[in-house]
Amino acid sequence: MSSLEVPPPPVHRSGDLALPYSVDLRGALRRAWAAMTRRRRS
Repeated sequence: MSSLEVPPPPVHRSGDLALPYSVDLRGALRRAWAAMTRRRRS
C-alpha cells in the first residue's frame, strides 16, 4: 500500500500526459479497491 502514498509526478501537469496519467491512476485505484473489498469479505 506504500505505492499509494507516493506523490504523483509533476509531469501530470502537462496537457499531453494528463489524460493517460489519470486513466492509469484510476485503474490502479480500482484494482487496489477491488483487492481491499475482496480481502474484507473473506
